[in-house]
Amino acid sequence: MHMFRTGGVSRVVLGRSPWRLTDCVEQRQGMGFLPHGRFARTMDAMVERLVKDIDEFAQGDSALIRNLTSRPIGDFLRLSGDVDARGAHGLSEVDASPLSAARVSAPSAFARLPEPEHVRIHTDNWRQYSAHGRRDREDAEMSHDTAVSNLRARLRQFGLSDDLAHPALPGTPEFDRMLDSADSDLFIYVVRSENYPVIVPERIDTRRFNHAGLILRADDTVTAAGEVRISGRTGDYVVPDLNNRSGAFTPPPGTLSASALPAMERYGLFPQQITALTNEDRIGVVYPR
Repeated sequence: MHMFRTGGVSRVVLGRSPWRLTDCVEQRQGMGFLPHGRFARTMDAMVERLVKDIDEFAQGDSALIRNLTSRPIGDFLRLSGDVDARGAHGLSEVDASPLSAARVSAPSAFARLPEPEHVRIHTDNWRQYSAHGRRDREDAEMSHDTAVSNLRARLRQFGLSDDLAHPALPGTPEFDRMLDSADSDLFIYVVRSENYPVIVPERIDTRRFNHAGLILRADDTVTAAGEVRISGRTGDYVVPDLNNRSGAFTPPPGTLSASALPAMERYGLFPQQITALTNEDRIGVVYPR
């Protein structure tokens, strides 16, 4: 859920489209659902207060936000989408039991993390082309296309989705099936600029994958990349470690706290520790919860 202001009116973004509370009130009034006037003003006042609270959270300790799992939020968004598809009368028909059954089970926040670094990183392959001229564009794009093709072919071979434009996300049956197909609990990931993680096994049937295959175009950027250990199933994932080890992107340690950790926790993956590596340090600094 995201909030922003347009023309002095608070808007709430649930999923893809901006949704204004006063618009909803006006639509329901026309159908005889809600009263006029005072209710609309009350709803707008509630939104203003919520926006203020979120702004304060963002400026301070983010532990309060991290203590919310993605499961209740995801259930709410699915219910909202169902209502949107079926119209206002669907409000009385939608089963809200998943919301009441959702559990908040996030662990405590990290006491210490690397200083956040908000960056957009190209692959080393692309950097060689664009910054140093050691490769021409065609070679750089061909190298990327080969990495993507190999990854997609391997995923298809094991009956997994090869749709890298819409990757399997934690909390879905397809993601859990991918966990079962992996050689171990070690996975590689990138966080795309849209702020969601793309996660695939580090290897399947001894075949190792490359981070460069997780972006759609050779000149795409990511905000974080590395390795993550995952086991378990939806609602009960175990994540022993999250790190920034990636030869293709060589992300700085601060991308773990700025991008990787928020993206993982957004989808219910709560690492027990973070291992931050620099280019010179092959062991890294461990940050436990």
